[in-house]
Amino acid sequence: MRKPANPTPGRTTREPAGVQDMAGPLDLAEAPDSAGAPESASNPDLASALGAAFIGGANLEGLVVCESDWRVSFRNAAAATTLGLDGQAPPSASLWDLQPALRGATAELQLRSAMAGGEPVEFVTAKPLATDEWIEVRALPLEGRMAFLLRDVTGRERTERHLRSTNASLRLAHKAAKAATWEWRAGKALHWIDPAAARALAALPAKW
Repeated sequence: MRKPANPTPGRTTREPAGVQDMAGPLDLAEAPDSAGAPESASNPDLASALGAAFIGGANLEGLVVCESDWRVSFRNAAAATTLGLDGQAPPSASLWDLQPALRGATAELQLRSAMAGGEPVEFVTAKPLATDEWIEVRALPLEGRMAFLLRDVTGRERTERHLRSTNASLRLAHKAAKAATWEWRAGKALHWIDPAAARALAALPAKW
């Protein structure tokens, strides 16, 4: 399992899910339950319902299922919109044929790494043919294929970037003003403290 600290393009983490394609049910990734038996094996109705939900119209996330040769065996409307996939391509078209802008992009390396790794992963990547727009991709390995769940996270990424930038600016401003600043919450350890505050607190009487 790989998981960088910041929510930036390239991060990965384990993420279970289940899907099926239009031709029939896909093999769902099976996780052992508390008794040690695969959940989908002990409850096939649940597995079938989950698969139907993931490919149904109620699923607001994009879903693309690629064979091992990257031929797209299933894609829903949300995925086509998110990735800008060519709706007129032949059934044998690969993901790279459906969206040529993915070729040579960081997203191609991330998607290929997910397929080669064969493990559930999550990462954030730039949206094709867009500026400062971001997609969260959750990859689920299936038997001989890979399912990709897609979600637009542009708002979240912009907000987090703005907060990081604002926090950095405030720290620089305090440093320039030689102000003493720290963050602390009752009952918890000191979150952070700047040098001026450390010097000020060190100079206080022990009983303060």
